[in-house]
Amino acid sequence: MESRLLLEKNAYKSSNNRAFYAIEKSIKALLATKEMEVLTHNGGLKQFNYLFIHKGDGTFTSDDYQKIAKAEQIRNASDYDDFYISSKEETREQVELAETFVNKVRKYLMEIK
Repeated sequence: MESRLLLEKNAYKSSNNRAFYAIEKSIKALLATKEMEVLTHNGGLKQFNYLFIHKGDGTFTSDDYQKIAKAEQIRNASDYDDFYISSKEETREQVELAETFVNKVRKYLMEIK
């Protein structure tokens, strides 16, 4: 993943950005299975929560939602807060979350084919 390469280059804010966008694109892939398109990050997260957690089959959990919501906050701070400092550990957690979530979505999509 691009976010891992950025982490290795100590580009923490950029890595947080790319990690979140990998998650967001995965959510959009899930929503596409429901023939749904969203225009905002928040809209995508809300629809993911409703369709895949509350009405879902248990594959995705409220813990997934909480972690993704935090990743969005970290991405916002990384992109827009000039004084935000992201640590290597925080960024590593974001990259690992993104990799885990993308793989979880990939597996889910392969199973529903």
